[in-house]
Amino acid sequence: MRTETKKQEDGSKSLYYYDDDDKEIRLEDYDIDGNIYFIIEREYNNQGNCSGWVVNDGSGALIKRFVVKFDDNGNETCTEQYDSTGVLEGVVSANGDNVA
Repeated sequence: MRTETKKQEDGSKSLYYYDDDDKEIRLEDYDIDGNIYFIIEREYNNQGNCSGWVVNDGSGALIKRFVVKFDDNGNETCTEQYDSTGVLEGVVSANGDNVA
């Protein structure tokens, strides 16, 4: 695993974590005081495609969950967005159109 830090002009920073296949698996964003304010953790399917991610606040509490759907040929069809309680909030097609 490797990490990469990107610092912003305002003093905030982002810390990226990559797995052994160089896929981003985690992102931590820090404010200018060094406090983490959100975390994104990515999941990958057996074909190596990002199949979803969760967004947590700095304390680790779930904010949103995203699930990427694929057809039988492995093509991305849509992304579903869920709130912190698991309620579906919306669906966006692979071309960016809102479908639900």
